[in-house]
Amino acid sequence: MSNTMTRRRTWGTAVAAVALASTTLGFVGLNPAEAAKVKAQAVPVGEATYGGYGSGVVAYANVGSGNIVAQTAVSNGEVASKGLTLVKNELGETVQAATAGKNAGANGQALTARLGGNNIKVGEAAVAEAAPSTGLVDTSVLKLPVPNNLAFADALNGQAQARWVPNDCILGADLTYSRGQAANAQLVGSATTPTGLTAPLVKSQDPSGERAVDTSITRQRLVAQTDRTGKIVGGDLGFLTEVRQTLAPATVTMANGVTIFVEVAGTYTLRAFSGGLPGTSFVTFNPEVGNRAPLIRITVPATSPLNPVLKPLLDPANEFLITLNQLAPITDQAKTVLAAIGIDLTVAEQPRAIGDPKKPATQAADGTLASGAVDVVRLKSAAEDIRFGHMEATAAVPVGGVECPGLKVAKTTDKDPVAVGETFKYSITVTNPYDCTLTNVKLVDTISADKGITFSIGATDPSSSTVSGNTVTFADIGPIAPKGSKTVTIDITVKSAANPGRISDTAVATADCAVGDATGKSNVKVNLKGQVTLVAPQVTTADRARGVLPRTGGEQQLPLAGGLLFAGLAIIETVRRKAARSTS
Repeated sequence: MSNTMTRRRTWGTAVAAVALASTTLGFVGLNPAEAAKVKAQAVPVGEATYGGYGSGVVAYANVGSGNIVAQTAVSNGEVASKGLTLVKNELGETVQAATAGKNAGANGQALTARLGGNNIKVGEAAVAEAAPSTGLVDTSVLKLPVPNNLAFADALNGQAQARWVPNDCILGADLTYSRGQAANAQLVGSATTPTGLTAPLVKSQDPSGERAVDTSITRQRLVAQTDRTGKIVGGDLGFLTEVRQTLAPATVTMANGVTIFVEVAGTYTLRAFSGGLPGTSFVTFNPEVGNRAPLIRITVPATSPLNPVLKPLLDPANEFLITLNQLAPITDQAKTVLAAIGIDLTVAEQPRAIGDPKKPATQAADGTLASGAVDVVRLKSAAEDIRFGHMEATAAVPVGGVECPGLKVAKTTDKDPVAVGETFKYSITVTNPYDCTLTNVKLVDTISADKGITFSIGATDPSSSTVSGNTVTFADIGPIAPKGSKTVTIDITVKSAANPGRISDTAVATADCAVGDATGKSNVKVNLKGQVTLVAPQVTTADRARGVLPRTGGEQQLPLAGGLLFAGLAIIETVRRKAARSTS
């Protein structure tokens, strides 16, 4: 048990995991009274310990207590800011292997199979680990080249991508993305044929031919600090793990000949989000079944010994239909039928603790930890554990959340020194280091000078929105594409200088970056800020303007080296409200 739960416990699968996180993740879960006393201070991204894992399996069949295990449409991902470690889900399946020097890992596969503890190759897995960041890894085949008696499918697809930049921030993109997809999947058959399995235990095929594809997608990203409705409640970042699935109709054939047809059309999404503020850790499960009600149809063959017993509950076709209204609990009649055929059926499950269906999902009061699991449908018999729509998700951040670097702003002047009557040009460059497009990019430039120096503001490129006193405002120089930049220029003319001195310039840029929120929406914006101050150029008197230094004592006049460039390197500020924090 300790081996299968290693990393699952690390990320926190129950209330006890919150205490464990104090040593493993570098923070302590607080009760509500303690959390109210905490003045949340986000931890810079290069120092913060944050992350989590997501795991999705559309169809899972375990026969003989793990002797035979097969899965379809598998998607896994883990983010660990201090380094990946071994992760296993509650099924005992590996989510992510520990890899030295890596912080983000993802894998997606159409089918997996294991016999007696040995993995059986059934198609290629797409695997991606970072740093460095990877492009999308894609493995696709139309049909398994060699059928086997454990798993088979048409149109297998696996995808994986991982992004990580050490001590930097990935905004506007997934840190991990994985996808597993299979069409016409079959699990655990008694023999093989060129077109699939004979008498498979699970067969994911739609009789109507409309929906025969199982798909599981797992993604993880830094998002805005929001509550469960998506309302922004803080200026820093939280962490989101999302598992999203669509399930093909499936038929389960039991050893006694009874078949159970499961149809749960729609999309099912499990999310775990931690924002680092009180009330911002939660696990949500969102079934979107549309107009087609989920149903389970049990067929008892006329030749079955169970048929006479259940006949009063069966229809003329020897079937018993369970229609679920938005995955409502099953009826007492249905429970009677299921008990007779030896099946424990679970539907309408709410998010629960990983590894313990009797406990609720973990949602830490201080906002640092969220962890939960769900099965859309779970069937258990004496010898079989069969699940459809299995999802697990965890998310952890430090108290206060995660603090991202802001915008990169740099400034130069084309002339230094300058004399009275001369004009020089400031160039201000705003750079977007993120994966999102910056919008509403506002730049405010404030110019000042030492006592006795006067100046005038001339032309700007592009044209400024306003010039008020010594402040130039550009209302919006965006948008700025990912990794792109925009430059503005301002002409300044020195009018007079009673004494030598310097002109200084401070530029402040703000912008919005769409990074999404705890509900999975991608249009929620984080406000970013960057600032730079350039103390240049030097303003000279008449002697200095002629290229000589003033005579002092018996020293010689020395030629003045011209064309020195004083470049202001941006102090990358933290995300939003940093100035407010320093005075609070």
